[in-house]
Amino acid sequence: MHLTLVIPGLLWPRQALRDTVCDLSLPALERLLGGIRSRNTLPVGTNGYWRSRFGAPLPAAPLRRLALNKDASGDWLCADPVHMRLSPQGVSVDDPTDLALEWEEARNLHADLAPLCGELGELVCDEPGRWHLRPAVALPRLPDELPLGLSAAELIPSGPGAREWARLFNAWQMVLHTHPVNASRTARGLPPVNSLVLWGCGTLPLRYEAPWPFLFSNDPILRGAALHSGATTTPLPEALDTLNPVTRCCVHIDHFISPLRQKNAMAWRDALQALECDWIRPALQQNIPVLELVASDDEQTHVLTWHRMDRWQFWRRPQPLTALVP
Repeated sequence: MHLTLVIPGLLWPRQALRDTVCDLSLPALERLLGGIRSRNTLPVGTNGYWRSRFGAPLPAAPLRRLALNKDASGDWLCADPVHMRLSPQGVSVDDPTDLALEWEEARNLHADLAPLCGELGELVCDEPGRWHLRPAVALPRLPDELPLGLSAAELIPSGPGAREWARLFNAWQMVLHTHPVNASRTARGLPPVNSLVLWGCGTLPLRYEAPWPFLFSNDPILRGAALHSGATTTPLPEALDTLNPVTRCCVHIDHFISPLRQKNAMAWRDALQALECDWIRPALQQNIPVLELVASDDEQTHVLTWHRMDRWQFWRRPQPLTALVP
């Protein structure tokens, strides 16, 4: 088996990483890092790494619909319900998954918001927290990635038809401000849906390269890309021991992303210990022929390759996780 573990969010700045892991016991990970045969540092973050492996841009909206077994032909853009939070720095976007919208809430909101699109396009609710819009006019300029933390002003579409899209944003927010669903959520202490965020617009490319025949991931965008490349894809298993043996596969471990966004060091430490116990230690115990570890931050991606024969190089000392960052 050639096993690739892609782990976004694994790397922090060196001093923060040192302080966070200083008292953790990670013998399997440190042994792996000490025995690395080759290391390649790419000048791209996680999203750039995925683009390079699939050989083309990854338009989020059509890929998500493909993963959800929906029609993905033509132009699409993501139109996710979000909570816009007021902070000392201004108004910014919270992670849509934090809303934990229920189906009934999503249907009620969609019923009142979809007619407002008028001639701009068709708004569809494919999952409670994953909505999409099929534009009937020229595509505006929008963020390619989910714009968490961006200010409200940066989220207004620009370019063709910008004024019409701005009017639509205002209409959505006015309806949401007094919507019964939000009144009920506020009474229960839950954040209200006070806007939709548009991002990830585009059209499926003709074809992707298939970097692996199997991809295990919970990310619908990556699963859509894998399907479009002809690969087999399933959700992330709990541990390597539950993974069916395959010749060559990629496992996308996304447990570090949310703790990193929330600056939750304890949750990030828990994810690191789970990585040690559920993936790295079993990989070494199973004597996997080739193990590739892909660790990234916003600016760089480190591709580390370990071969089965490297276990016999006893003169190589274990290396801490901090050795990966300058």
